[in-house]
Amino acid sequence: MIVNLSNDAQHQHIHGRGWVSNDSQVADSVYVGPLAIVYGKSVLTGKVRVEDYGQVKNCKLSGTV
Repeated sequence: MIVNLSNDAQHQHIHGRGWVSNDSQVADSVYVGPLAIVYGKSVLTGKVRVEDYGQVKNCKLSGTV
């Protein structure tokens, strides 16, 4: 869970169950691990993987990052 956001401002990603802010766009093909978070106005597409305690903020990532 992203501690500085309210519950209704975030959701768990379908692939990996990590937390994503509702302001971010994360494709279903992206993996967001259970301890990882994506927030700000991030856009993640392709086969991007956010693992372990990874945090992504205000980034555009695509491909196999």
